[in-house]
Amino acid sequence: MGNKTPTDQVIDFFASVKLALTLLIILAIASIAGTFVPQTLSPGEALQRYGPQLTSFFYYLDLFDMYHSWWFNILLGFLLLNLIVCSFNRFPKTLKLARTVSGERVKPGFLKKQPFSFQILRPGSPQDNLAPVREEIKRGFSKPREKATTWGILLLTQKGAFSRFGAYVIHSSLIFILIGSLIGHYRGFNAFLNLAEGQTTNQVILKNSGEIALPFEVRLDRFHLKRYPSGAPSEYRSDLTIIENNRVVRKASVKVNHPFTYRGVTFYQHSYDSLPADGWGLRLIRKTDNKAFDLQVTPNRPNMLPDRSGTFLVLDYAQDLGRSGPAVRLLVRMNKTKDYAVWVFKNPFQLINYNPRYRTGLQANKDPGIWFIWTGFGLMLAGCLITFFFSHQKLYLGLIPEGNNTRVIIGGSAHRNQGSFKIKFDKLTEILNSNPSESKDLKT
Repeated sequence: MGNKTPTDQVIDFFASVKLALTLLIILAIASIAGTFVPQTLSPGEALQRYGPQLTSFFYYLDLFDMYHSWWFNILLGFLLLNLIVCSFNRFPKTLKLARTVSGERVKPGFLKKQPFSFQILRPGSPQDNLAPVREEIKRGFSKPREKATTWGILLLTQKGAFSRFGAYVIHSSLIFILIGSLIGHYRGFNAFLNLAEGQTTNQVILKNSGEIALPFEVRLDRFHLKRYPSGAPSEYRSDLTIIENNRVVRKASVKVNHPFTYRGVTFYQHSYDSLPADGWGLRLIRKTDNKAFDLQVTPNRPNMLPDRSGTFLVLDYAQDLGRSGPAVRLLVRMNKTKDYAVWVFKNPFQLINYNPRYRTGLQANKDPGIWFIWTGFGLMLAGCLITFFFSHQKLYLGLIPEGNNTRVIIGGSAHRNQGSFKIKFDKLTEILNSNPSESKDLKT
């Protein structure tokens, strides 16, 4: 490195395989640590689980939100820089290898030095042998190019030169994935929102902390809940309306595994719960004369009994109490007796009207880098196919006059899958070796 400039040394450092392996190992260890340390723990939960000293240390390293931490993103940035510099640094050499050597640089000695080489002596001049030899090369490999040289005629062809760039396709796929991840971290969000039936909002609660405003409003028109005969929920669905500039622009339904996306924000059905109804219809039956009184009950405030004999207050509600249907729990305060609490389906009350209200829990995600990530995975698949299933094959054939005969020298190489190339090379030499004056296997 003594003759290299500081710039060259920096480029060599960022282009090194050792740096790439070191970064990958550190990122792998960090990711494993991230599975053991719960992410986005509240300070109270962290203190209770780890104690004050370990919690302070974890907060200092941002281990509770590791994938957004400054040091994790620096590591990703170094890996991204390593891939870019490595690709640009080695691309000229790969481009040179992808080209076939031609012109006066190709001598008979060059053909003999190829990994696969063979020579034969065929009767006739080079022009007499040119047509049949060219046809056999075209049949076994691809159509060759022809060049006249000072020593004879050169035929050269190649196949699968693009396979040398498979590694660069894989490098570019990783670059796309890393860029997409960084965009998703800094420009996207993972949030939640809870909506009661009829409620409209444009605020979502971030998973980490705080709220952000959406560029549109979301309204829950209705929540549908279906149950199995056992009472367990079988399906729940949220009917949503998207409002933008005080105008309804979209209606959609969100179910589990059936999300809905609008303007890059995807809504997932996450949870649900029930809310107190706006009111209940109760029937009071007086024991003395069995007279029935139908009352409309308002929650959260005392309700007067008939004949002003007392009041009652709603304490609790249940959608299905003991699998006996909906019920509400009342605190009854009689003027002349002691207060008591009772569920409404017991005498002297009867629940005659119960319309529960629901609140849906939606997950709202936005990831503007997702298309970079999908593009990266597509490039990675293409790069793996190019790298492992294709090979760059080069074939050179020289026709050299020797008296009334022609010396045919064949040289070839394959940078991958050499066994497959050898089969084709041997077949070509076998065909060209038919009725020769002599033959010689120079290298296998």
